[in-house]
This record gives sequence, structure tokens and C-alpha cells, in this order.
Amino acid sequence: MRRLKNCVFFLVALLGLNGAAYASAGDVAGDVLETDIDTEFGGAAIPSFAIGGETLIAAEDLGAYGYHVYYDDQIRCLFVTFGEEPAVPLPVQTAPETDIGTVVGRYYESDIRVFINGVPVEGYALDGKMAVCVEDLGAAQEAGGVSPYGMQYCYDDVQRKLSFWNAFDKLPPKEEQKQAWVAERENDILSSDYDSWEGDGFELVRYSVHGTPHGTYDYYGLFWDNGLSIDLFEVFDAYGLRDTWGRVLVLPDTMELSGTQMFFSAADSLNDTTMNTRYVMDLKILAVRKAE
Repeated sequence: MRRLKNCVFFLVALLGLNGAAYASAGDVAGDVLETDIDTEFGGAAIPSFAIGGETLIAAEDLGAYGYHVYYDDQIRCLFVTFGEEPAVPLPVQTAPETDIGTVVGRYYESDIRVFINGVPVEGYALDGKMAVCVEDLGAAQEAGGVSPYGMQYCYDDVQRKLSFWNAFDKLPPKEEQKQAWVAERENDILSSDYDSWEGDGFELVRYSVHGTPHGTYDYYGLFWDNGLSIDLFEVFDAYGLRDTWGRVLVLPDTMELSGTQMFFSAADSLNDTTMNTRYVMDLKILAVRKAE
């Protein structure tokens, strides 16, 4: 009986630990602290929040610094994408109002997914906006010390300043990026094919791998002349345009470009492509809606 009680206690404790590992939307994620560190994006001040060793900004605020901001409540996703728009920097409080390190607020877990330049990044709810970590946005992982979001960052402790910026000019030329993107998906055993469409300031590339256990996998890459490149795989997934095997449901033969819009049909199932829906994607803001 004692052994049974011990087993029950262990299972309850284990379940408790597992439950604690999964945060829910609305749960407190941490404290916002007073700080004397200023944050700049592209050389202009941007509102920021210290959270203990890291810094948050509101993803929506990048809309004042040349980015397109688009939120789709139906899929609970926020897309923030570089757009070369004129920057109109936001006003920023420059002097701390309380002692450094004082708790001045909280940030919360959220069920909204955030995409910066088409790449998912962890986001939190803060003052009615979605906050993201500057250090995440600028963490170098790509060639030339550029992050997957196309940014870099540095911290100057003497000036107490955190700076981050667009770093597309540090990336390889568009053609090299395109070749590297294709090479990552090449398979020496399986057959494949490739197609591309020239658009208004960009090239859209499709690379297909055939003969997998689940059939053909199509990959789509968007390569802008300004150096920004976006793998549309995660974007299609956000809109529910992938099946249970991870295959994109877009039908390649139905694709058409008009300016910066892509029209396409997506099948309900790749096993029966006769049942499909017509969509249009705005490639600048990554918005997808049913075509009229």
C-alpha cells in the first residue's frame, strides 16, 4: 500500500511539473523594469522595455520605422515586414521616472504569433501590443553576422545604448541567396524541379522535391531586390495552407503575379486537387485572403 501511495504521489507531482511547463495566454511572463538604457532602431530612438538582462520593443512600433504591419485576427498572427517606407520615429521617454530596476509593469503570455520578415519570433502581450526581444531580432545566425530576421544589434555600456538595425546590405546578393536557398532543399536521391517568376522588385521561386513517402513537397522563396528574402513555408502554415504531412497546398500551375500580389489556388487536399479555393497574397505585407 505504501508503494502504491508513493507511485500515486510521484505521478501527481510529475503531472504538476508538466502542467507548469506550459504557459497559457494571459499568464504573467515577467516584470518590466525601469532602466536608463536607451534603444535605437536604424539610428532613431524607439520605445523599449527592460525585462532583466534583455529588452523588449513593441513589434507594431516598427511600423513607424519603415515596416508594414498587418494583423489577421482570424489566424491570430501579426506580420511585420520591411517595406522601405519613410521612418517617422515615435516619441520616447528619455529619463527614468523611478529608481533603476524598479518593477513598473508586467508583460504576459499570448496566443498571438508574431512574424518579423516572415520568420516566427516569440512575442508577449504588453500594453495592448505584441512585444518582441531586441536580442532575438539581432542574434547573428546567418552569413555576414546577420540574424534570420535580417537585422544586427550591439550594446554600448558606456553610452548605455542598445542599437539594432536592418542589415540586408550585409547579406549575399539576391542571386547567391536564391542559390543557397535551393541548395538547402536539394536531395541527391529524389528528383526535383524549379521555377521562378519575376515581379515588381522581387523574384518568386518554387522548388519542388518529388518521390518522398508523402508525395511532392513544394517550397516557395521570395527574394526582394533590396536584399530581403522570405521563406514562405511558415507563412503558408500560418494561414492553414499546409496538410498534416507538412506539404504546402498551393497548386503551382494556378499561380499568377500582378504587381506585388500573387494569385493562386489551394487544394483542400493534395489527394483531390479538384476541390480548391482561390486566394490572393499581398507579398509586401504577407496578407492572404480569398480572391473575389
